Amino acid sequence: MPAFSLVTWDFELNNELKMNVLNLLEEVLRDPDLLPQERKATANILSFAHKLRRACTVSVVGQDGGGGEGLEEHEALSQDDQDDIHLKLEDIIQMMSNLVASQIMNYADISSRANAIEKWVAVADICRCLHNYNGVLEITAALNRSAIYRLKKTWAKVSKQ
Repeated sequence: MPAFSLVTWDFELNNELKMNVLNLLEEVLRDPDLLPQERKATANILSFAHKLRRACTVSVVGQDGGGGEGLEEHEALSQDDQDDIHLKLEDIIQMMSNLVASQIMNYADISSRANAIEKWVAVADICRCLHNYNGVLEITAALNRSAIYRLKKTWAKVSKQ
């Protein structure tokens, strides 16, 4: 099993989760108020997800014993694509954490920030229900960042449920 398969196990096995995450990222990209670094982080994550999907398809085709078919597709991946696939789990967590934190900090008023935190907590809960513990970890890492954690007035407005 390739090393990246362990990282993407939940994502690749659950089509509903995969589509929801990709749709959320595409929706975030359409946000006109997105900062350039947020847009870049989101685009990088989407690009990585699409490359990962191609690589996983290649690894599955290559394992079927069907001859050279898998090999031809594997050779179609450029060296850059192969290097991108081998990103460390920490890099992926950091990119998602940056995206979540910047989405929360994007709002100037306290109630909007509280709503954003509640939204991300709900997304983390959905990830937990879908057994996507990597997603839960990514969102939790963002919420525990000092820039978010120190927002005492904002956290006071967040629902305790």
